[in-house]
Amino acid sequence: METPTLNNLKATSTLQEFISANKQTEFLLQSIGIPTDSYQEKTLLQICIEKKWNEKELLSWLRKQASRHQKKKETENFDLNELNRKQLLQYYNKISNRLNRIINEFELDFHRVCKVHGVQYPILKEMHWHLKKISEKVRFDLMMTDKTITPLLKSTNTGSNSILYGEAKKYERSINLVVQDQHQIASHIQKIEKMNPHPDDIEGSCSTMKTAFQDMNELFSEIDTYFELLRNGIIPKLNQAINKD
Repeated sequence: METPTLNNLKATSTLQEFISANKQTEFLLQSIGIPTDSYQEKTLLQICIEKKWNEKELLSWLRKQASRHQKKKETENFDLNELNRKQLLQYYNKISNRLNRIINEFELDFHRVCKVHGVQYPILKEMHWHLKKISEKVRFDLMMTDKTITPLLKSTNTGSNSILYGEAKKYERSINLVVQDQHQIASHIQKIEKMNPHPDDIEGSCSTMKTAFQDMNELFSEIDTYFELLRNGIIPKLNQAINKD
């Protein structure tokens, strides 16, 4: 009998069926506090009723995260040093699109968490302030990269490997700003981590809160991937081209 895909499963499916359809769901369920070993025969609906969670939201989250994991896995099997400028541009486009999408979705989810639990747990509002600063800076860096850095990677697609003096100066200013923002973003992330927030410490925390905290960790990981691409892939390749010219 053919194993059903994650999109074919419903809230009335058991955890064992979810894990058989997609191994990543085991990690995802454990990350929000569900002991998969002892709950495998239970349905997602039964667990959500016990915990007073929304089964439709949880099912949607599992599908979304499993899909993201698969797409991310497909783009991580290579060495940045071995990519040429055209390949780096293609990889950057995938990373930037994914990061933008994650930021947009996460902001909506965390806003809901703050709206429901913010009065009782003021630390969530403090976290929200830092998260908004992180989002603002990442969006600015993505915009600046699109305007002044990635166009230099595109030059190989038009048959030119040479980088003009004016383009090189704009590139250098942009890199300085990106490096500065990277340090500031890291500082905001460290402050959030020092608060040591965890949804399990909040009595009656809903599935939206638990999945939002997991999504926050994913956001931080994607931000690291973005800056790693710039630091270890794009910047060295463009520096080499500028020094060569």
